[in-house]
Parts: sequence; structure tokens; C-alpha cells
Amino acid sequence: MSYKASKNSMGARVDERVVVGVASIKEWHNMKHWVGARTRRHMLTLLGTVALMLALHVQVWAQPQLTWGGEWRGAVDATRVDDGVDVAAQGGLRLQGRTRTYPWRLFFDGRVDVIGSLAGARNVQADVEVDRLYVRLYLPSADVSVGKQAVNWGVGYAWAPTDIFGPPNPNDPSGIRPGIEAAVVQVPVGPLDYWSLAIADGKAGVRRRGHVMGTDWSLLAAVDQGDRLWGADLKGDAGVGWHLAAAYRIPDEESVSPSLQTLIGADYSWLRGSLVWVGEYLITHTDGWGSPAHQSAFGQLTYRVDEFTSVVGAVVADLTNEQHLWNLRVTTSLGQSQITAGLSLYKWGGNARAVPGPDARLKVEFSQAF
Repeated sequence: MSYKASKNSMGARVDERVVVGVASIKEWHNMKHWVGARTRRHMLTLLGTVALMLALHVQVWAQPQLTWGGEWRGAVDATRVDDGVDVAAQGGLRLQGRTRTYPWRLFFDGRVDVIGSLAGARNVQADVEVDRLYVRLYLPSADVSVGKQAVNWGVGYAWAPTDIFGPPNPNDPSGIRPGIEAAVVQVPVGPLDYWSLAIADGKAGVRRRGHVMGTDWSLLAAVDQGDRLWGADLKGDAGVGWHLAAAYRIPDEESVSPSLQTLIGADYSWLRGSLVWVGEYLITHTDGWGSPAHQSAFGQLTYRVDEFTSVVGAVVADLTNEQHLWNLRVTTSLGQSQITAGLSLYKWGGNARAVPGPDARLKVEFSQAF
């Protein structure tokens, strides 16, 4: 799922990512009657890629050049909106694969989902998504990747101010980030140091990453839909893990003020890594340094009961608008199977309820890897 944001307001981006439930509910109601050109195009891409990989696998059966896998999954999702409850069932298939060829490799990750409403009108929605489909060429002095891929720049768990290509979703930081159609060149200049150049639709940037005295650092310059952006980040460990990031954006439109985003984050573990805490604080200035800053915070506590079961509690807070999202998730694994139960509670503030939004959401999901 993607969350569109106005390029004229960094604050608007923060608001939309915090209040992700509004986008999800509106998207469900707008799309549950639709299976359009985008879905058909992705279905053809999915089938074509699978056919290509199977052909490659059959051609070199004696020496397999293909690694593939995936998972089946099913879920029941109940969302309370105002005084009503929307219940939906979902089933899906995810396929992942990569070739073992050298000096190039083909990577693929795609999924097919079918969602049906169990409350009110019995509507069914089919969705096909190709998350990854790219070729990587390994050269003596550089790696080159072309296609739909993950391009993640900068540091940050819930937010990443310097990442213009695939920033995380603070409501699901551990989820798979959407891919972007791009060309990426990475040139190593040391064991942990390298230059990166990335070009995508309306986006381009160059990044220099390095490591000194136990601290990772990077500097970048980029163009994002006409906006110019400069950024820097640091990440280290002094008993407590820490990371810092800042991005200064000059909008393409002269009537819009430059903005500055600053991220402060930390993490710590207890009980030999069984209990892990992650926290981040995001400050956004959009109307000059004298104006009030937009403030957001994230906190997550993870307890690993054993090697099969974990409990995760998290809160995403828009401190400026007094909006909060509380998440509780329990996951347990049985061999190749996994069961996850998640509960989300929303607290709205200000004028956030001008459009319908959820009050609570309960989702139970089962997956079987193969």
C-alpha cells in the first residue's frame, strides 16, 4: 500500500504516515469493486517472470541455476469505523526467486491477493503486485541494478529523512518496503565505504557512505520531483545504539518555504537480547525556523518469549495533532508455519476525524512457507 503526500509540505507527509488508518479504509472502499488495467498489467508481468524462471530452471536442470520459494497466507481482518464494523477475509500467494547465474542475477518478488468482504455486500477484490523485478550485474569495480527494486538510503527505523526512494512506514516499520523502478550503481571504495548513484522517475541522487571509529556515516545530494535535498546521517553504538539524521529540502516552488527534518533515535536490549527497545523522535520545520515544529515520536518494545514466539508493542504518536496509534502483535512459528495476531487502537485529535477513520482493528493471519 502506498501513501501519497504533497511535495509542498513536509508536515503533511508526517501527518499522512501517522494516520495510516484513514488511507487504508478509504482505499478499501474505493477499490473493492475494481480490477483494472494496473492489476492486469501486473498479472502479465508476474506470469511472464515465472515462466522465464521455470524455463531457465528446466534448461539447466542438471545444474540448477534458480532458487525460489514463497508462502501461502490467509487472514481475517475486522475494522471498527465509527459505529460499524467492516470484516474482510484475505487469501494470497507470494513467490520469490533469484537466479544463480554470474556475473548477473535476476531477482523477483511478486504476490497475488484476493480480499472479500464478510459484512454487508459480499464484494471481492483481486490484487496483483510485483514488488521486486530487477537484474543486478556484478562488475569488477561496481554493482549495477536495473528494474523494480528496494533502494533504501539513510538510517532510521520508523522514519528516514534522507531516504527519498523507499522510506519506511512508521505503522509497520518491519514490513516489506515497496519497490521502485530505478537504476542503481554502487562503487566500493573500501571494506565498508562506497559511492551510490540512483535514478528513478522524478528522483535522482548520489550518496557517499563511510565508516570511521565504529560509526557509520553518509552524505547525500538528491532531486525529488524538482525539490533539491541535502542530507546526512550517523549511526553508532556506545553501549546504547544510536542514530541521527537530517535532511534539508528546498521546494521547486518559490512560494513554498524550505523545510528541515531531524531524526534522533536509540535502541537497547536486555536479557541477552530477548527484550529490545527502539525509540525515535522526529522534528520537522516547514515554515522557517521561528515557526512551531511538527513533532512525532515512535516507541517499540519486543519480547522474544523463545525462539518461536515474540510479542511486540508499539506506539506511533503525532504529538503536534495529538494523534496516536497503538499496536500489539503476537507471532508464533511452528516449523514453516506462522500465526500472527495483531490489535491496533487509534486515538484521534484535532480535526483528524473530518473523514471516516478507524477506531480499532484486529487481524489474525496464518502463513505457510514453501
